[in-house]
Amino acid sequence: AIHIVYFDSNDVLRIKHFVSESNDDNSDPAGKFREALEKLINWAETTTTLNHSDALKQFQVLWNEKRYPGLGFTKKLSIMHHLEIMDNYLSRR
Repeated sequence: AIHIVYFDSNDVLRIKHFVSESNDDNSDPAGKFREALEKLINWAETTTTLNHSDALKQFQVLWNEKRYPGLGFTKKLSIMHHLEIMDNYLSRR
């Protein structure tokens, strides 16, 4: 699963869980990542710009390149996204 925080229309911080469909076992982590990433990319295209970040752009690059960076890098991007949108939020206050 890929976990992404976002602000909803009421400016409340929420978290989305993008989960692969093939969860019967732990085989093919790259395929599972691709399934979850597709859901993330579809969501990112419809969310407000307040939830956009450089980390989301990097997820888009991974999608375009059909590349699996490993679980550690995926977690790094999720944390990076969290820090970026929190910084944007606090800067607006």
